[in-house]
Amino acid sequence: MSASLGKHLISIEDLGRAGIERILDRAESFVEVAGREIKKVPALRGRTVVNLFYEASTRTSSSFELAAKRLSADVVSVRSAGSSIDKGESLKDTVQTLSAYDPAAIVSGSWATCSIPGSRDRTYSRSSGWGRR
Repeated sequence: MSASLGKHLISIEDLGRAGIERILDRAESFVEVAGREIKKVPALRGRTVVNLFYEASTRTSSSFELAAKRLSADVVSVRSAGSSIDKGESLKDTVQTLSAYDPAAIVSGSWATCSIPGSRDRTYSRSSGWGRR
């Protein structure tokens, strides 16, 4: 992955110094937002973010959902329990179905990494293991 933060971000190990500095600079700009009474910016207004969790999660799923909402995104949260995943639907089929929402991102909160068909896809995987959350 290039330092310019390309299509997918799986691990910080994939970033060079410039990529890490870009993330830190962007984070610094949110310090002011965090101090506001209304903690929202319009960065993803009118876009959808899909959070896909195949395993039990509270902190990670709520963190991703809150982050997307603070960027003004519409959020769709899918958990494996009670979904077609329980009936044996594959990760690939699930992602293809969710891609019909034309999401700005699909956040995969499992060991599996998913991608969205099409040129505008963004995938972020909260994989198990050190340095990948």
